[in-house]
Amino acid sequence: MDKVPKPKDALAFLRRKKIVPIERWDEISGAEHAHAFTVSHVTNTEALEAIRGQLLKAMEEGVPYEKFRVGFLETMQKNGWYLNPERKDDMAYDNWRMGVIHDTNMRTSYSAGRYRQSVQISSMRPYWLYKQKQRPTKRQEHEPLHNLALPCDDSFWDKYYPPNGWGCECYVQTLSSKQYEAGSFKKEVPGDFSPAVVPTEWQHNPGKEVLAPDFSKFSRLREVK
Repeated sequence: MDKVPKPKDALAFLRRKKIVPIERWDEISGAEHAHAFTVSHVTNTEALEAIRGQLLKAMEEGVPYEKFRVGFLETMQKNGWYLNPERKDDMAYDNWRMGVIHDTNMRTSYSAGRYRQSVQISSMRPYWLYKQKQRPTKRQEHEPLHNLALPCDDSFWDKYYPPNGWGCECYVQTLSSKQYEAGSFKKEVPGDFSPAVVPTEWQHNPGKEVLAPDFSKFSRLREVK
């Protein structure tokens, strides 16, 4: 069986993040999370490095979530680390937190990787197409953006390049000029899309943040040497 190519840009995005211990996720700005690796309630830097290592291994080797979860738990228990010291014996909480940690880091890393790759080919495929995964549990508030095609340098992508919320499965495809002109796409942001449906902490583009960061606005990262 042929090996699946490693997602090098997604891996690079996760690897280059600085370890920033915080108690609450919202202690730093949404855009700052593109540069900082954090896990709420985990303030031990060794634990944070280990958690990131588990995520990188899962991404690099294509480890399924259930196997990742088992390895994650073993690492935490072996070292006496907790996802929340105040909820040590709450397995339902731990399972929920592990899912959020895995999902959020995987989606933002792959999104940043795709953004970088899309920018690199933008001279040949200068339009980007917003797609919402058509699933039974899809967010109806994201539906207006489905099949929206805009130039790759449109300011819309600065705030609403997906994911656009916790567990959001929206994604972007690239289009050539010919495909854009021939397609029956929405070519303006629909009036029934409300920016308020995207939480403030998600109104940023992780991939663009990495390519053109403004560290002056990131208070916590300035403390990291």
